[in-house]
Amino acid sequence: MESVGNTIEKAGYEVGIRTRLCWTFSGPCDLTLYPSGKLLVKTEDKELAAEVAKLHVETWANS
Repeated sequence: MESVGNTIEKAGYEVGIRTRLCWTFSGPCDLTLYPSGKLLVKTEDKELAAEVAKLHVETWANS
């Protein structure tokens, strides 16, 4: 989780909470990263959510 979290932070998101249960981020949308690798994307913008999901699956989760 730390590696993925650091990669998300380097992508321009600001870390809010950093615990063993989850990390939260704010930026173009709000994100919550869980130890399982699941990323919750909070936004009304479906295109932005799709972009973030693609980044997570193709780039962030592989870091």
